[in-house]
Amino acid sequence: MNCAVLDLETTDLHAVGGGFILCAVVKPLRGKPIVFRYDEMHCRAFHEKRLVQALTDEMSKYHLWIGHNIDRFDFNFLRSRAVILGVPFPVQPMLYDTMLAFKRLGYLTVANPATGKPRANLDHVADFFNIPQLKTKVGYPNAHWRTVWGTGKERGEAMDSLADHCVRDTIMTQMIYERELPVDPVWGLRRKR
Repeated sequence: MNCAVLDLETTDLHAVGGGFILCAVVKPLRGKPIVFRYDEMHCRAFHEKRLVQALTDEMSKYHLWIGHNIDRFDFNFLRSRAVILGVPFPVQPMLYDTMLAFKRLGYLTVANPATGKPRANLDHVADFFNIPQLKTKVGYPNAHWRTVWGTGKERGEAMDSLADHCVRDTIMTQMIYERELPVDPVWGLRRKR
């Protein structure tokens, strides 16, 4: 079975209106990360069709998509942008969400002050499993917006930082997946339609 970790970095959490994909990283298990950047693909804001097409073409090679919050965010965002941009999305992968698996396993981390429930952010889960902390802060909102509206060198540097952040997230997510999978009684796979 071909498996890959997927992580998206977007301008907004909503695929309609304010959001589009700035960067995506596909990391095949045991392989090197493949980076898709909207600036390098000569896309314009809200018109990242080339990126979405290339990304869906790449992801169609994998039976299992792994991600941290992939079930509630990355998969649905990518599919929504594909529909909006007129990119065929015939893919019906199996998903393994490391965030949902962590919650399902019942492990406890620092409580979220708003809900009282354990946090399951990527950095908290990595700390729990004693995985080296590779996560970077992207500098939101200032550096984040330079990736979108900046020009020249400033934009390139901001996108380099964002791509590095995204690559690191996929590496950490793979390490979390490898720790969760052997102890996950449900194995949480489901086909996404």
